[in-house]
Amino acid sequence: MPEPGLRLEDPVPVTPAPGSGNGHGAPAESAERRLTTVFWDTGDLRLARWGGSLRHRSDEGWTLALPPLPGATPPPGDASGELHFPGDGQAPPAAALDLLVAFSRGAELEAVARVRTRGAAFGLGPRSDAPADVVVAAVDGDASAGAVLQAAVAGSVARLLLHDPRVRLAPDPEAVHQARVATRRLRSDLRTFGALVDPGWTADLRERLSRLADLLGEVRDADIMSARLTVRAREVGLAGGRARGLSTRLSGQRRSARARLLAAMRGEEYLALLQDLVAAAREPRLQPLAEAPAAEVMVPMAARTWSRLEKAVKRLGKAPSDTELHAVRIAAKRARYAVEVLVPVAGRRARRMADAIGELQTTLGEYNDAVVTVAWLRQAAEGVDAATAFIAGALTERERGTADARRGAWPAAWKKLSKKKLRGWLEP
Repeated sequence: MPEPGLRLEDPVPVTPAPGSGNGHGAPAESAERRLTTVFWDTGDLRLARWGGSLRHRSDEGWTLALPPLPGATPPPGDASGELHFPGDGQAPPAAALDLLVAFSRGAELEAVARVRTRGAAFGLGPRSDAPADVVVAAVDGDASAGAVLQAAVAGSVARLLLHDPRVRLAPDPEAVHQARVATRRLRSDLRTFGALVDPGWTADLRERLSRLADLLGEVRDADIMSARLTVRAREVGLAGGRARGLSTRLSGQRRSARARLLAAMRGEEYLALLQDLVAAAREPRLQPLAEAPAAEVMVPMAARTWSRLEKAVKRLGKAPSDTELHAVRIAAKRARYAVEVLVPVAGRRARRMADAIGELQTTLGEYNDAVVTVAWLRQAAEGVDAATAFIAGALTERERGTADARRGAWPAAWKKLSKKKLRGWLEP
């Protein structure tokens, strides 16, 4: 069955003939044929400047090449990332336009180039080589606080935009995860370094990002539980569909969550958020303090996130509750985000500390995932047949074992992290 919000006309991967493609989404034409290719884009070539393309060719219909993810630029001639849609060349299919919302953001797509070729490769000219509308500028230790924060914001905005079509396209757990990380990192950075920007502007963005993060989180949580239960079912010998009842319930939960997410992503509020995020990446509303050197004003701000993490750990008793450990995990995540922003400023010292915080966060994250899965299994076992209840019980015991192991492991991660030499660069 198609995913909610997708139709049978939605795209499928294209397998090109050997040697087709020129790295810009335009295939090389046969010397024996003369074909018409029409490229569609916004008037300012937003899609092309991100490295993507939408074209209609007389012999193959519509082809969409999504902008590549960082570090995943395909080699020339590789069309594995292309998507095909049926339809004439009068107007782009609605399904293709839906995948381009993050890049067009309400701007109309039009035919920007029409070419008839016989064996010659084609490009959109110098304008298509201009930078994308969100650029992550390189910064170093001498940069101002405003420049460092802008680079961090732009990086997260670019991550969200690039994963937006992949979230819409298919039930890709990694795309949902990356989009969720982008929203959470943005909210955290705007909070940690809030003194550098206009407070009213920041509060509004963070509130709207929170709503998006919650919707992404519902889908992500279902993905995590699905993956965990698949592994646990194999461990207890429940392969072959014996846990199908639980799997069906969880799949239904994910479909509902995904439908809510897609409905929001196709709404005016989300479109306005994208516009404002692009504006924030280009020109954040900085306060005068942002003109100071990053090393001077941002390091103390990051140090405060570390202080909050320390206090959260010190408040724990000998048998901390799940809620208390969850609070430590959240504090660790915010501290890691803050330290990672300062990697261009503090270099390897910041990277080592961020990695160490990440180990603690991962350990506590696995603990939290196990706790959440146990709670879901208990609820799923209510009012079901005896066989399903038994299976839920077996899976619950496995998850409890994982939770116990992670609960016992986090103090070692904290001990490694709390060494003074690791965090000395944060102290005045």
